[in-house]
Amino acid sequence: MTRLAILRAARVVFARRGFARASIRELAEEAGVAVQTIYATFGSKAGLLAGLPDLIDEESGIHDVIAERDRTSEPGELIRLFVRLVRRVWSVCGDIMRLLRDNAAQPEVGAAYGEAMRRHRFGLEWTAGRIAEAGALRPGLSAGRAADIMEAVLVLEVADVLVGKRGWSWDEYEEWAVSVLSWQLLRERSRPGGSDDF
Repeated sequence: MTRLAILRAARVVFARRGFARASIRELAEEAGVAVQTIYATFGSKAGLLAGLPDLIDEESGIHDVIAERDRTSEPGELIRLFVRLVRRVWSVCGDIMRLLRDNAAQPEVGAAYGEAMRRHRFGLEWTAGRIAEAGALRPGLSAGRAADIMEAVLVLEVADVLVGKRGWSWDEYEEWAVSVLSWQLLRERSRPGGSDDF
């Protein structure tokens, strides 16, 4: 598909040149399309950025995980599947998120980053809401506060520290996040490591 090919080329060129220095001509050459095709498809370089959240969804294959998530109402499984979804996004498309985050002061980049984070927050709130509906949140914890806790644990910067700086594998990161969130959110839970004592 031409649209995805252009977005994939933009990912490469923006990583190589940065958003500000990348030219439409360079993007067109990388994608193997005419300059006019990029303008016709996205309108501008800013329009390309607005499409990057869609590329994240496509490249990370999260639609399959979402479909699996939508078929369950078991709280522990909801946590596990959402962590897996986030792990896929960070591991496959973390470079795109860092590009958007690090250039978000530019209005067109900020809008694309805001859309990516809006989708992330929607997933957090949806998952927390489903757990709350099942009556499985620990006493005194609202769905909104549960979503906040999930957001804090699953923020990209945490993954960058554990995987990028400390050498954890993505499987270890996923297992840790599921364990911590199960302990923090669920009514019936055990502390990571098997003890309820701090």
